[in-house]
Amino acid sequence: MTEKLINLYQDLADFTKPKCEACHNQMCSRLKVDAATFKPNRCCDPHYCAIAKQSAIDFGGTPPEPTGHPTLPYMGEKGCIMPPHYRHLCTAHVCSMNSVGIIEDPKGRMEPDEEATLKYFELTNAIDEEWLVPTNAALFNNKNCNSCEDETTD
Repeated sequence: MTEKLINLYQDLADFTKPKCEACHNQMCSRLKVDAATFKPNRCCDPHYCAIAKQSAIDFGGTPPEPTGHPTLPYMGEKGCIMPPHYRHLCTAHVCSMNSVGIIEDPKGRMEPDEEATLKYFELTNAIDEEWLVPTNAALFNNKNCNSCEDETTD
């Protein structure tokens, strides 16, 4: 994985993290009361931790040691400790983007924050473009990938 791709995932994580922390989604609001268990990303799920762990292995990395969190193996006191370039789904997740295709305004009225929405697409498009670089494409297309299924064509 190129350094540029790793940095782009970090940029996206730095962009989405404050959006998650300020989320107004009803599910997030319900889970905020249990801050000791869900910090700070409240859409987390053990299944996503397993996907991220497998991504680290598939892309030649080493997953971090689990934190001891009761349900989320990589949830630390300040959030997820899994590097953003291995937790692709989590890094890109923003509730309003996934549900209605916009980053909502900071007041939570489901009005679009056009500047933030454009920034999100700039970052995700840059990541998509970087995956086309041969070094990254070879990793992504590796048929020995443990979490990938062999593709067949008719």
